[in-house]
Amino acid sequence: MTVKKSFIIRFVVFVVGLFVMGLGVALTKTGGLGVSPVSSIPNIMSIKFPVLTIGNWLIIANCCLILGQVLVLRRDFKIWQLLQIPLSFLFGYFTDFGMWICSFIPSGIYWIQVLDVIFGTAVLAFGVFMMVQANLIMNSGEAFVKAVSEKSPLEFSTLKIIFDVTFVATSILLSLIFFKGKVLGTREGTIFAAVMVGVFVKLYTRVYKKIKAKKNPAPEYKAVFADLDRTLLNSDRTISDFTKETIEKLLAKGIDFVPCSGRSIRSFPEELFSVKGIKHSVSSNGVSVDDMQKRESLEYLVLPESIPAKVLDFLKDEDIYYECFINGQGYTEKKYYDDPLAFDEVTFPVDYVKTTRLAADSMVSFVLEHKAEIGSLEVIVHPKDCDRILSSLKEKFPEVYITKSERFLMEISNINCGKHHGLERYCRMMGIEPAQVIAFGDGPNDTEMLQAAGLGIAVGNAFDECKKIAARVVETNNEDGVAKEIIRIFGL
Repeated sequence: MTVKKSFIIRFVVFVVGLFVMGLGVALTKTGGLGVSPVSSIPNIMSIKFPVLTIGNWLIIANCCLILGQVLVLRRDFKIWQLLQIPLSFLFGYFTDFGMWICSFIPSGIYWIQVLDVIFGTAVLAFGVFMMVQANLIMNSGEAFVKAVSEKSPLEFSTLKIIFDVTFVATSILLSLIFFKGKVLGTREGTIFAAVMVGVFVKLYTRVYKKIKAKKNPAPEYKAVFADLDRTLLNSDRTISDFTKETIEKLLAKGIDFVPCSGRSIRSFPEELFSVKGIKHSVSSNGVSVDDMQKRESLEYLVLPESIPAKVLDFLKDEDIYYECFINGQGYTEKKYYDDPLAFDEVTFPVDYVKTTRLAADSMVSFVLEHKAEIGSLEVIVHPKDCDRILSSLKEKFPEVYITKSERFLMEISNINCGKHHGLERYCRMMGIEPAQVIAFGDGPNDTEMLQAAGLGIAVGNAFDECKKIAARVVETNNEDGVAKEIIRIFGL
């Protein structure tokens, strides 16, 4: 399936999902026992000021939330996020159309009202499920919560609860003001919707996965992902002629081979570019999906602007060095550049650091100066401190992606990064499913990728945590494990 065709299908699914959501809101409103939290304020406004429909009020509320995103994110607000505006209008119109469809339902009969709420919530959740599967753009409510989470220390899930509770509380307060102490529009149905939408979405997702599994029990593999260091590359960080020839045979069969590394594309070994036919890569632990032919990024994610300063402050008392990547170029502390073996037990090759990094006199100053451009921020620590600092960082900053690629190296990037997310973004671009991907890896930063792929394989020299989640373990990197397994799977 072409990228264009895949996008058209996802767009149709998204719009249909938007319509189903509008119908769900209409059903719950018709029931008269309360609507979902995010619709509660528009609902009470439509009761007080019926000159505007609930769809009209939903449009107003969503546009206010979009404005809120602009005010919160400021320079981090992307122009494409304005697509939420026409989608908000469409959702409002769909809701009003749903109200017309539901106009035949009798009112005032409690058991019918209860059925309305249950069925309406199930329909609303199905619309949410369809939009999640389409994976094009977030609705304005969740996008606003995500924007706030990027600029605050609170995680998304906590803020979502606060957001929903605030909407419901505000609708109750407005009702008390508008209707002389009476609570209208917020009842048991609101609580039911708040709890059950997520339950229904999870149920639909499980059923969908089971149907897909039965329909495609043995997926036809379309791509092979492979980590580089200690997986595809030998211990001397080169690719054997046997592996090169195997990759070229694989590519000749029409199977894409995708290097997927913690390295930036600028630090890939040059001989990798000499392998004929490699078109794509995922680099910097999922920060970038690349065009290997042009050696440039197709999609590059950056950290929220507020994160670097918060991390620097949080770790100010630790004995560490920093590195960062901007558009694939690595920058490191001059002290570390001059002596990469400064930390005990750290044996990362000196030539790798000196050939892939540029030195800055003060990385703290450099990071703060370029905080809006950073793809990943790396923390270099003594191996004995790594797990402790990693745990504290993950607890403090749940709104970003943090992984460990070496015993002394942690990488902090956008929440949508990680090799597994890079694999998923590649699949969306190519119009294939993750189930159609085979992935090879060895390290902690590969485990999620192996789980996301249709078939996850660890090389014999992999970390134990990687071996435990792999479907199988093959020969080591020095024994051309990746190439030999490719030959076995594809019969090359």
